[in-house]
Amino acid sequence: MNILTTKEIKKALLLKNTFRDEIEFSGVSIDTRTIKKGNLFIPIKGKNYDGHNYIDEAFEKGAYASLVEFKKKQILKNDKRFIYVKSTIDSLHKLAKFSRNRIKDLTTICVTGSTGKTTLKEWIFDIFKGSINTYKTIGNFNNEIGMPLSLVNMPRDTKICVLELGMNSPGEIKKLSEIAKPNVGIITNIGTAHAAHFKDPKNIANEKSDIFSFFDQTSIAIIPFETDYYNLISKKASLKTKLIYSFGQNKSCDFRIIRRKKSVSKLMVIDKEFNFKNTQSWSNWEQNIIIILGLIRILNIKIKNIIPSILKLTPIEGRGKIFQITYEKKSFTLIDESYNSSPESLANAIENLKNLKFNHTRKICVIGDMLELGRMAKSCHLNIVENLLNTKPDIILTVGKHSYAIFEKLPENFLKFHFKNYKNVFDKLLSIIENDDIIMIKGSNSTNLHLVSKRLIELK
Repeated sequence: MNILTTKEIKKALLLKNTFRDEIEFSGVSIDTRTIKKGNLFIPIKGKNYDGHNYIDEAFEKGAYASLVEFKKKQILKNDKRFIYVKSTIDSLHKLAKFSRNRIKDLTTICVTGSTGKTTLKEWIFDIFKGSINTYKTIGNFNNEIGMPLSLVNMPRDTKICVLELGMNSPGEIKKLSEIAKPNVGIITNIGTAHAAHFKDPKNIANEKSDIFSFFDQTSIAIIPFETDYYNLISKKASLKTKLIYSFGQNKSCDFRIIRRKKSVSKLMVIDKEFNFKNTQSWSNWEQNIIIILGLIRILNIKIKNIIPSILKLTPIEGRGKIFQITYEKKSFTLIDESYNSSPESLANAIENLKNLKFNHTRKICVIGDMLELGRMAKSCHLNIVENLLNTKPDIILTVGKHSYAIFEKLPENFLKFHFKNYKNVFDKLLSIIENDDIIMIKGSNSTNLHLVSKRLIELK
């Protein structure tokens, strides 16, 4: 598949030099571990590595050419496969913009928010892909390297592109939005994720709202109604477009959850009512569905078998995916929530554990530190105790420095254990697991609790 040509690279990067051969590239890669034959290699420099050191390996694995920064010209042995540029990361951004702009009838849907971005992105893709050529962000590539890399690898025949925009520092959403130029911008929620980088949650809302910075009058904003920052978000979107849709439970919402019952979800999307016989118990299920249904209506996309497709949607790996595991004649259930954690997502995970109906005897919670909360770290961890008291897990394992506050505050009548790190958690779980137990594991990525989930899953 032809993703990019040397002619297009020259045009996108405004290069004056001519290439000896016209080359068609099968894709673009920044990682020699996953590079494929026919790729263009872009060496990126990070804090502890420099991709230029791996160019020879990229060629050995089948790369047809590599970008190289001019300042490396004296260090590296010249090669006719080198394409010299001032900055490889700036070149990646320019190639991503070129890829996005060359498809004239492309609809780009960009999703941001404090939590729930990846699941919503994946579900939009799953519903749309059977009816229209749809492309999505690779995995959780949502930063200034990952998102442009996803975009530059977009097939030429794409009609709908669903991108996830992440944020760790001020200005990042605006930079990503300039590259992606969203036709539709969705904010899932405003929470305290990455609070360490922002003095006030209001600043987080303001940064997330930068997703609208490059809108025009035909662009569409989809925003949460039930947030303290609704007026801020709505006002910022209205500076660019009048096509603003809200979602939530309030009667004023354009996409509304009317009623939640154990077996039925009643939803109103603009002026059309939907009723689902719902067996799902995830806290954000209805929210994601009304956004997807709203997209289908406002974009006027005809989806085949829409209701059966929606009912098949399930949590994704690391974000609530359920595994049935048998080990030494014991069968237990793992809810893998191990991809990152924040106060909002952890509270939702605990609530989901409470609502799950299984033929189980005990619920086991493994809770790791929530990071990047700054001065709010201790209070955010202590606030989780109330969620645990409402759910009443049979066993609680806390892992890390900050989660010790949870361990200390839990009443003595709780069966609880604390670990400084993840290394002994797997063995402890194996020693206490009984038949029909259900285990939920969640923690920020740096806690490495995903490695515990991985080892449990490998027992299957």
